[in-house]
Order: sequence, then structure tokens, then C-alpha cells
Amino acid sequence: MEKRIAIIDCGTNTFNLLLAKVNTSTREVSFLYEEKRPVKIGKGLTEKGVFTDEAMQRAMEALTIYAAQIKEWNVDKVRVLATAAFRLSKNATVFIEQVFCHTGLTIEVISGEQEAKLIYQGAKHAYLMNEKPHLIIDIGGGSTEFIYCSIVGMYQCWSFEAGASRLLEILSPSDPLCEQDIQRIKSYLQVLLNPLTNSLPEIIPVLVGTSGFFDTLEDMAVAGNYIPEQNGSLYREIPTELFHQLYQLMLPLDVQERAVFPGMIPFRAEMIMMAFELTRFIIERYKVEKIITTPYSMKEGAIFSML
Repeated sequence: MEKRIAIIDCGTNTFNLLLAKVNTSTREVSFLYEEKRPVKIGKGLTEKGVFTDEAMQRAMEALTIYAAQIKEWNVDKVRVLATAAFRLSKNATVFIEQVFCHTGLTIEVISGEQEAKLIYQGAKHAYLMNEKPHLIIDIGGGSTEFIYCSIVGMYQCWSFEAGASRLLEILSPSDPLCEQDIQRIKSYLQVLLNPLTNSLPEIIPVLVGTSGFFDTLEDMAVAGNYIPEQNGSLYREIPTELFHQLYQLMLPLDVQERAVFPGMIPFRAEMIMMAFELTRFIIERYKVEKIITTPYSMKEGAIFSML
């Protein structure tokens, strides 16, 4: 018997829709359709503490379209998962009620730990880890999740308010970044991520980056002919030397220049340097030898967790 499952991931910057077909006998999953919309529901949240009217309008428009698509596809099961922005916003409950009345969709606000566990479920189905320590990192708009794991399983997970948009709004760096900004970001991360750095070993050989920023990192590497295009692959290896090379190319650019950089998704241009700095902090702190990128993250993990 086959069932259709739809996952809507309501992130701080993007609302993502994933449709999958599941064979209930064999537990085989086929992904049928994916769509991303740059809603930016978290824009202004750090300053105001609430979703703005403009942000809620953008979000409602996206969810209305997704609800119509789900109805058209005769989906058997729907989960609408909301993350960091909804955890922080004081008027999230009001907006959730409005969404239900307008679209019939029930938004489920999950904790950072729940989000991290779903990210792990997604990543482990894309990349087969070995016995060495691995650190999965998912850089969102509002939060960043870390999962310490290996082939044995997940050892520990964390969620911090260290998403790219959140860091950008809190730290308000110059554009392009200057050396003073870089040191300020590093100092902020050292304090914020202290529970993580106090728990992990000194060396973690493999960093697994999921979705978002890491998809864009791979796209930039392919567009610049640093690595070949590889259609259909569930993961890619990005040498740390290439990461640093791309970082140095991006560093002197302002947001308009970053927006037209080969492989860049324009709406990521504003916040991408925060993601670069966060990733660079982790690479240097744990002497990372290899970066693995995979498009599988929370929404794929949510599908696999329902089998």
C-alpha cells in the first residue's frame, strides 16, 4: 500500500514543502516534489519580539499555496513543523490560529532538541558515517542545530540561537565585513556556544552540513568549476581548503556583489557571511578534515521518522 506524506518546514527565512510517496510494506520512500519560498517570517523579530504584519502576510500567502497543492495531491498525512522564529515570537500563537482558520493547516511548534533529532534522521539516511566522530550542523535563519554522532548513533545534540539571520540582526556587522567584525563574531560565538565546546572532543574529523547554507556552498563550488556537477547524489565532499578559498572570495564583497556571485541564491546573499563565519569557527575549533554536504535535513528526517 502506498501513502502520500507532505511536510511543510516553516523556517525563519524559508518555508519549504516536501511531498513523498511511502510504500508501507517495504518502507521505501520516494520524494516526488519540493518547493522553497523565501518568506522571511523572522525579519524584524529580534528588534520587535513579534512577527510583523508584512512577515505574516508573506507567510500566509506561502501556506495558502502549499495547502492548495496538498489538497490537489490527495495527501494522506501532513505535518507542518515550525522552528526557531515561532519559538521566539510573542504573537506566534495568534498567527497559528489564523493559519488554521484560513488554510486548515495545523502548525506544530517543535523544540530545538526535536528539530536536531529530525535533522539527524535526515542526514543519516543520506550519508553513511563511520566510527569516527562526526558533527552535523544545520544553520537555519533563527537557530543552528549541532548533533554529535557516529555510525554508532547520536550521542548528544544542541540548538542555539545562532541562525544566520539572528546573528546578522544581533551583531549588525558592516558590509563587507571588516576585521573588527570578524573578531566580534568570533568572540560572540565563543560565549554562545560554550555548552557545545565544553562537551565535545578536541578533534572532530568530519563536519556534515545539511541543507541551506551548505547547499549554496556546493552550488558555488560547482558554478566555479572547483568540483564537477553530480546530479542525484545524496551527499558531496567539500575539501576544507576549498571552503576557505570560497570564503576569501566572498569576504571583500558587499551584498549586491554577493547576490550575483556564481551559484548564489540571491536571497541568501544578505546573511551568508554569518553562515561562513559560524562554519569557519567550527572548522578551526575542531580541526575538521572533511566537510560533507547533504540536502537532507529536518523535513526529510520528519518523513523517515514517520515510517
